[in-house]
Amino acid sequence: MRSSTFIIVALLILALPASVHAAGIELVADDSRSNIKDVIDVYVKIDANTEPVGALEGSLIVPPEFEITGVSTDGSIVSYWINEAEVGNKSVSFAMMFPGGYSGNSTLFTLTLRAVKEGRAVFALGQDTTLFAADGVSTIVQSGHKLDSIVIGPALDTPRVAVQKSDTTPPEPFTPGVADMQLVFNANDRGVGGVTYTIQRSLLPIPFDFLAWESVASPYELTTFDTLLALHIMATDKAGNERLSRFVYYTPVQIVIDSWLTLVVIPVLLILYFIIRMSTRRRVSRELTQVPPRIKV
Repeated sequence: MRSSTFIIVALLILALPASVHAAGIELVADDSRSNIKDVIDVYVKIDANTEPVGALEGSLIVPPEFEITGVSTDGSIVSYWINEAEVGNKSVSFAMMFPGGYSGNSTLFTLTLRAVKEGRAVFALGQDTTLFAADGVSTIVQSGHKLDSIVIGPALDTPRVAVQKSDTTPPEPFTPGVADMQLVFNANDRGVGGVTYTIQRSLLPIPFDFLAWESVASPYELTTFDTLLALHIMATDKAGNERLSRFVYYTPVQIVIDSWLTLVVIPVLLILYFIIRMSTRRRVSRELTQVPPRIKV
């Protein structure tokens, strides 16, 4: 079995009009060749290194040489599905958004396929497949184009099976943002994926074990009370790996609350207050004792 990775690249170098921008979709399989009864994983990825994308919708057409045995969003960088990858008749449909835009090359979802017929299996994107730029006006980035192929040979005595991979890597660092009182966050995960989010509210810039965590999804609607607190967002993948991020809505009150100096400034101010107060009382007391008694006539 070959260990090299074959990358089926498509939709990248295209003669596009000036109003259409470059980005694309690619498939990544274990090999460019397979055999009948082999079970392989094919990763459907987005390549948006040149410009952030805001949304993607469409379908992937699976050739008759393969049958779909499963679809998974493990390892997906998508946090906001409009229509999660859904298996149809020899196709998989999908629709997703990338709040705040996405740049990079990562997995959208994974297909598990079984080879059932010899020949050259040619993958294609449906004509409804469209990429939208994260430019605020939904400029079309790209639509469906044909992908390269995998050659399938006769069955072997021992069919190939997809290898399950362990995951000890936490989601990648992420920075929450806010727009129109909605908190937007997305943690990419290159492992098993399936990232879920919980949030904890605190007066201090660190989370505490005794405070509750609440399950949330992006975008999260902020309340007025949230703007006065530090919000701790925990991203957890299906393997249990975690990544913590923090968001502070910087009101004047929060600037004071969020500062570590608060832990020092408040006690110091209180001490100074009591020192000044005691000093003032002692001074007044001395002055009273120094006043000469009145002489009665």
